[in-house]
Amino acid sequence: MHIYSDANQIVLQLRHLAPTDERLLETSFKAAVALTAIEAMAIASELLNAAVPQLITQKANAEAKAETDEPK
Repeated sequence: MHIYSDANQIVLQLRHLAPTDERLLETSFKAAVALTAIEAMAIASELLNAAVPQLITQKANAEAKAETDEPK
């Protein structure tokens, strides 16, 4: 994912990285979408809402692991 912006526009571009040996024959798909500032903020908000529960779980797992790894 690449984001290009200037004072007049925000463009979100989705694309594959360079093909690997395993994916050499796959196409290098690209899509670009022009966004308004409001649309970009809405997408950012949705992504954060999706990420927060995962981050909370990862933090809890890391803390639980740290507790079991502490010498007694």
